[in-house]
Amino acid sequence: MASLPPFLSDLSLPPPPSISLVNIALPLLILSERFSFYPGSYIFKLLSSLAFLSGPLYYLSPTPPPLPSTLDAQSLQDYFIAYTDQFNPYHLLIAAGLLASILGDYLLIPTRTDYYNKHFGAVTANTRQAARQQAKEESGETETRKITVSFQLGVVAFALAHIAYILAFVENNVNKDTETPVNWPVFGTTLAATLLLSKWLGVIYPPKGKKGGVTGNVLNLAISGPMRPLVFAYSIIIGCMLAVAASTEAAEGDAPSYQRVLGAAMFVASDVFVAKDAFARGRAGKPGWLRPLVGFGLYFWAQMLIAGTV
Repeated sequence: MASLPPFLSDLSLPPPPSISLVNIALPLLILSERFSFYPGSYIFKLLSSLAFLSGPLYYLSPTPPPLPSTLDAQSLQDYFIAYTDQFNPYHLLIAAGLLASILGDYLLIPTRTDYYNKHFGAVTANTRQAARQQAKEESGETETRKITVSFQLGVVAFALAHIAYILAFVENNVNKDTETPVNWPVFGTTLAATLLLSKWLGVIYPPKGKKGGVTGNVLNLAISGPMRPLVFAYSIIIGCMLAVAASTEAAEGDAPSYQRVLGAAMFVASDVFVAKDAFARGRAGKPGWLRPLVGFGLYFWAQMLIAGTV
């Protein structure tokens, strides 16, 4: 695998073609988002997603064993076993998580109308209705904006991705056959800290009508209806993903354990930007540089680090 600079020489990344793709697509995605170019945001987001999946798919391509000289049942069975034995369960689980993430990326892409309403305000179809809704959001008369079914399914897809990562980290754990495969104090502390931080930021059940503050809902989020339990469940799952990454050890000879911890932590941090974008009150307006640069940068390089452990 391609290596990072010397001060991070122990970390691994997917093959050079994957790195080249993300190095091209990600800056173009950031530029498209900054200047509200919807086709670019759509296309370059999916290309950036393809970059982190392409590495594991490359390494999952097994080498077919020699064909049997005879085609009897036993020879075919031996051939099939030799072929499937090349698949590593950890690799398969990481690839499944990355594939679910690409689905989530696609489902979280807003429609053209929603995209331009978010970036420019009420300038597209149903202008008057959108303008009234925006005014209510900014004045605090309404708690939430409409969350599409596609967005909800996207959250589910990412939850499935984190479950796949959890199973993968447990599978690739040097201590999995011991009496204490997981460092439970580290697991509990990491999960508790992640959930407390989420509550403080306002991701978990933000108080209705509150505009934020140091005691909670710092991001000034408004989440109600079916999204509240869905976001809460997602917060627990991604918290467990980070906690499992921190409390297990990668098998000897694989990418170092701290690489998946770093990737998981960057993933958690990137979700703060997703929550702010989706649930903050009165968010209409161009995104500036911070959200696309840091939010997308954290997310896609988190996935590249996780993909690099394959």
